[in-house]
Amino acid sequence: MHRLADQMDGLLLIVPGMGPSETRALPARRVLWKRPVDITGVPPEEVASFEDMAVVQTQGTLKRGSGT
Repeated sequence: MHRLADQMDGLLLIVPGMGPSETRALPARRVLWKRPVDITGVPPEEVASFEDMAVVQTQGTLKRGSGT
């Protein structure tokens, strides 16, 4: 957005309204696809984030998410 600001008239971000997490009815989180991954050289905080958020846990999704 900042790099292209001179080419834009505005920006519309559409995000559903969300209340506090205690009031939201969310399904239980589950990993849909998991394969062994090589975490060599990946910072521990990135590994933790990947394991916490990725529902498809493969070497490819780790690589795309971490940039390693």
